[in-house]
Amino acid sequence: MKNIRHMIVVAGPSGVGKSTLITQIARGEHPELSRTLGFDSGTIWEKRSASQLERSAAITKSFDNLIFHYDIMRPVLRRYRDGYIADPALKSLDQAARLSIVSLWAPDDALITRLSTRTSLPFRRSLTPLNFPVRIARKRRYARLRRLYRRPQAVSQQYASWFDFTQDRQPTCEQHLVVDVSNNVIRFTTISEWLAAPHHDRAQSPDGSCGCGGGGGGGCSHGRAAQ
Repeated sequence: MKNIRHMIVVAGPSGVGKSTLITQIARGEHPELSRTLGFDSGTIWEKRSASQLERSAAITKSFDNLIFHYDIMRPVLRRYRDGYIADPALKSLDQAARLSIVSLWAPDDALITRLSTRTSLPFRRSLTPLNFPVRIARKRRYARLRRLYRRPQAVSQQYASWFDFTQDRQPTCEQHLVVDVSNNVIRFTTISEWLAAPHHDRAQSPDGSCGCGGGGGGGCSHGRAAQ
């Protein structure tokens, strides 16, 4: 028996803007994207991180509507030899009667900039004895991520692995959207359109698939602007 009526997975690398998009959707922004995902702002949605779901991987609690915030760099940071298959938090996807996935994309340089912002002023202001170890651990994690983001194709390869994992779940996944958050106007497309897009000057996965999701600025034109 499925314990989750509807799960929306908001996925992407650290710094891409997952929390921001979740907040915006909850405020009623991007109504077309919300409608496509089946998100009703008038309905109560519970939010869980991978760490929270990992602690209850068996999912004994029932959820009507659940938003799952997932960092696609997690298997790399945790050194899971078998990648996403080995991540206990992702076993919760099997408990969803209705599953929607939205993957956020931004270029490597934007991700590095956003991580640098996270570790600047708030870090210096918050060095109290209580949260000092947490802040130090977070700063080290972001430093490691920045090094990963600077490696050629590191993020693109992780996106490709994530898409392979989600494609394997196609029979149970109602839909998978890719959202380009590189500009102020976000654009989204289906995963099928994303993978079928021609090569251009943005990030490209090792299998030659497009890495933009249909953004503007001379990129692919198939992406839809989220209203």
